[in-house]
Amino acid sequence: MSKREIRFLLEDILEAGEKIKSYTAGYSKETFFNEDKTIDAVFRFSDWIDTINDRLK
Repeated sequence: MSKREIRFLLEDILEAGEKIKSYTAGYSKETFFNEDKTIDAVFRFSDWIDTINDRLK
């Protein structure tokens, strides 16, 4: 894997983390767990991070 590809994958991880952060900003635990769309989005990006992490191993 090239350094360039690694850089792009790391940028994807950061982007996914920022999206998770923005989707959950200001939410309490109770509010979060009552918002199915937010839960789905957060788990989608968490899975994306996990997939990228596996590629980096």
